Amino acid sequence: MINRQELLQLIERNARISEAELAVMIGSDEKSVAEELCILHEENVILGYAAIINWDKTERESVTALIEIRITPQRNKGFDQIAAQLYRYTQV
Repeated sequence: MINRQELLQLIERNARISEAELAVMIGSDEKSVAEELCILHEENVILGYAAIINWDKTERESVTALIEIRITPQRNKGFDQIAAQLYRYTQV
């Protein structure tokens, strides 16, 4: 039986790792790993894969800013309406 936690941790560290490499690392066979990955996808445990980009190594120029705001919750609405308004901005 495949240890799901171990399998998921390995994939999280390196999404490009092959099923053969995973099988060796967790002490299983390639077919079992492929089947388990399929199940994890079907159960929406694995939602997708993403590349982590080191933008400092590219020619792209950008600025990252952290902006702190203080707000008061609105009566009978709390922070939900304010959050909805902020969500509309693609920059946020």
